[in-house]
Amino acid sequence: MTNPSLTQNDEEAGKIELMSSFQPQLAQFQSSNFDDMIKKMGMPDDNPKFWIEEKLDGERMQMHMVEDDSIPGGKRFAFWSRKGKDYTYMYGKGFEDQDSALTKFLEGAFDPNTKNFILDGEMIEWDYDPESGQDSMKEFGTLKTAALRQQKNKFTEGTRPLFRVFDCLFCNDLDVSRHTLETRRKLLARVVKGVHRRLEILPYTVAENAKEIENALRLVIDRAGEGLVLKNPNSDYRLNDRNNMWMKVKPEYMNEFGESLDCVVIGGYFGSGHRGGGLSSFLCGLRADQNAINQGASLL
Repeated sequence: MTNPSLTQNDEEAGKIELMSSFQPQLAQFQSSNFDDMIKKMGMPDDNPKFWIEEKLDGERMQMHMVEDDSIPGGKRFAFWSRKGKDYTYMYGKGFEDQDSALTKFLEGAFDPNTKNFILDGEMIEWDYDPESGQDSMKEFGTLKTAALRQQKNKFTEGTRPLFRVFDCLFCNDLDVSRHTLETRRKLLARVVKGVHRRLEILPYTVAENAKEIENALRLVIDRAGEGLVLKNPNSDYRLNDRNNMWMKVKPEYMNEFGESLDCVVIGGYFGSGHRGGGLSSFLCGLRADQNAINQGASLL
């Protein structure tokens, strides 16, 4: 693998550097038509396949790692949020950092021939207790609380940060951000072995048409998920950019009514699978005043 050359525009957009935070690439907001979204992603006619990933309810995070003999375990880590906040104090600076909420659990999570890397992903909260069968993602709002608890916890059960990785931008002294997403994901699969419910590679589904997006979105809604991200596997990575190569898809009810509503919970539905035994979705009532009724709001 060779390091791709940068154009002048690439240089102006910024450069990825080890142990230095950067503004990540973001997903473009959806249009109202799935077929239009597929066209905007620009896949070639002879290979129209695109990827579907689940949009996670967490905090965008970049993980950096370099070799450092001064750190117990020989590897130094750093973590930054999308807005450049340094979370290394929380998630850990090394494998033997006992005050970490994550890195102390990651020894063996990476290919031993990897001397440095930058990974891009989402930090989410996961509730994992094998004895009780609890195995589910939690709401984003309690992620920091779970991380602080894990800093003091030497055991494996309970809520904890889980880093779901979806991109590799730098590896073994090479900036690979200008390589295609497909190439970067193959590299990611070689670099990351993972640790169950601590660090995992976010899976994706290969699709070709709008019906597959609709089906995937219905599954996400059924799990009370956030939505989807569609990606062109031929695309490179653009720092601090929001373009059509990545497109965000949220359930229609979020786009139509917004994400904050004053509702009354009047019922609930038990989930299945990893949400079994708990309420996975709720039936809510939204007050309709006389003006809304006059404008056509229906009353049940």
